[in-house]
Amino acid sequence: MPGSIGFSLPVALAGLFLAWIHWQWYGSPLRSGYGTAAELFALSNIVPNATRYLTWLVDTAPLFLAAPLGLFAVRTRQTAWLAAFAVLVVSAYLVYFVFDDWSYLRFLLPALAVGAVLVGVTGAAIISRIPIAVRAVTVFAMVLAIAAFGFARARALDTFQLADQNQRVSQVGGYLNSALPVSAVVVSGEESGAVRFATGRPILRWEAASPDDFARAIAALEVSGRSVWILLDAWEEPLFRAKFAGHPAAALDWPPEVDAGETHRTRAWNLSDRERFLKGERVTSDRLR
Repeated sequence: MPGSIGFSLPVALAGLFLAWIHWQWYGSPLRSGYGTAAELFALSNIVPNATRYLTWLVDTAPLFLAAPLGLFAVRTRQTAWLAAFAVLVVSAYLVYFVFDDWSYLRFLLPALAVGAVLVGVTGAAIISRIPIAVRAVTVFAMVLAIAAFGFARARALDTFQLADQNQRVSQVGGYLNSALPVSAVVVSGEESGAVRFATGRPILRWEAASPDDFARAIAALEVSGRSVWILLDAWEEPLFRAKFAGHPAAALDWPPEVDAGETHRTRAWNLSDRERFLKGERVTSDRLR
C-alpha cells in the first residue's frame, strides 16, 4: 500500500496542477482549450464511440480481441489491476467526443499496451501446449502472419505516406502566416493547434460551438471588422456543412484561398471572398503540392 500511495501521489499532484492551469487560462478547472467538460463528454457518445473503436480495432489489429483470454491464462492480482486500468482508459474515451477517423484509435494506446501484454500471455499459453518438435516453426509462422497482416493494413491505410500527407500542414501554416491579417480569426478544428502554432492568430473551434454560438461569433467578428478564415481538412467539410446548415459560411460555395495536399487535402477560405465571388468577381485559389 505505501508503494501504491507513493506512485499515485505525483499523478494526483499533476492532475491538480493541470486543473489550476485550466482555471487560470480558461476560467474553470473543468474547461480546457478544447471546450468544457459538458461539451466534450456525454453518455450519448458511448454507442457511436464503441462502434467506431471496435470496428477500427478489428480492421487494424484484430489480435487484440484475444486479450481477455489472458485473464484466464494468468489469474493474478497484477493482471487484474492491469485489466482494470485498461477498462478505465476505454471507459473515459467512450464518453468523449466522437471522431470519424480510424487514427483516433490512438486514444486507447494505454489500454492497448495492456492488451498487448494479455495477448502475449495468451499466446504463450497456447504455444506451451504445442509439441516441442514443431514449436519453433509454429511460432515463426505466427509471427510472420501477424507481421504480414500488419504491414498490409499499414499500406492500405497509407501509414507509410504520413510524412507526405502531413507536409500539407506545414505548407498551409506557412502560407497563412504570411497571408492572414494581424486581426484575423481562424475557424478550424483538426488543424487548430497547428495553425495557432504557425500563425499566432486566435482560433474558433467549430466542433465545440453550437450553431447559435457560431452564428453570433461570426456576426460579432464581422461587425468588429476582423477577417474570418475557415480552415478544414477534407473529411471535416461535410460535417461542418451539416452542423451549421443555413449559415452562409457553412456553404463553402466559393473558391478557397489555398488548397494543399494530395491524398489528404486541407483548404482555407477567406469569408470575405464569398460576397465578392457571388457578385461575379474572380476569386482564385493557390494550389500547394
